[in-house]
Amino acid sequence: MFGLAAGTIGVISSLPQSLKIRKSGSSAGVSRLTWLIMFVSGSFWLGYGIKTHSLSQEVSNAVALILISTVLIGIFGSSVTKAVVLIVAFAGFVFIATALPLTALAIVLLLFASTRIPQVIASYRRYISGGPSAVSMHTWALSTLSGLIWLIYAVLAGRGVVELSALSGITFGIAIMYFERSDRGLTEPE
Repeated sequence: MFGLAAGTIGVISSLPQSLKIRKSGSSAGVSRLTWLIMFVSGSFWLGYGIKTHSLSQEVSNAVALILISTVLIGIFGSSVTKAVVLIVAFAGFVFIATALPLTALAIVLLLFASTRIPQVIASYRRYISGGPSAVSMHTWALSTLSGLIWLIYAVLAGRGVVELSALSGITFGIAIMYFERSDRGLTEPE
């Protein structure tokens, strides 16, 4: 139950960022590297779900990858070539993830726990410079909430790699929200 709840919230967390980029026509302040790493990481988490027979991991990561792709298309622009590259990359990463021994896959997933660091840095730089930002606070709030629920799931299921990844995501999500929210004022609409 917790896995499906966390997965559902995690899946929709990318939607506000995709919509904000599309609506504003800008991806200023949005870390390209973070979203690329999240795409690769999500592919490996899908592979982890397949290897561990975790339906919540499989479904949530498959759908999340579609929404992450919409953010990447918003950042890099859309074309058939870019879409084909994303599909081929996705298939390759999932294949690699499912081919790795579970211990090696767990190590790779722990390395991916730092996927949000580039966005923390970009948000901090924007905070210092006072420049514009197209970063969606809703995305990071939902992502952090999803991390909290994944943490509960991981503790109950005894999945250490998920625990560590969730803790990392929660910590970095809070940092991003702090730097993005610090000068916006509490009543400013997103």
